[in-house]
Amino acid sequence: MSKVEDELKYHMEFTMGDWSADGHGLKEEWHIVSNHSAKDIEEAVKKFEKETNFRISNWAEEYEDSRLPTEDVDDLKELGFITDTENIPGIDHWDEDYSFDGDSGYVTFIFNVIVKHYIPDFKWSNFTIPNEEHLSCMHGRGYGLFFL
Repeated sequence: MSKVEDELKYHMEFTMGDWSADGHGLKEEWHIVSNHSAKDIEEAVKKFEKETNFRISNWAEEYEDSRLPTEDVDDLKELGFITDTENIPGIDHWDEDYSFDGDSGYVTFIFNVIVKHYIPDFKWSNFTIPNEEHLSCMHGRGYGLFFL
């Protein structure tokens, strides 16, 4: 195993989009590997939200709205999270419009701008399970096994 593989020892998963399929039903499952635990990342995001009064869940919340509001960009720059409004990780910038570059842009922005602010040595990467196949005969089965 290489040194980088040793460093990236925490495996995590999450779903972007309509994870409960009660809206448009579009979602993507993510698997990442990181040098910090899920708990560390969650604490960094909570600290960001508490200190700035921003909620990351408010960004790209509505269907087909991938914008990061200009006033949020201005505030994040003023607070020291963004140093260059022309080259923000995960953001496409056109004129006065800032948009996440899809779900990968959103994840990149959260991890490389917000989490790295609180955990400067934070490293992460997408993780693909080698030779993973989709087992369609089991997908979505057992609905009745789960209770609220």
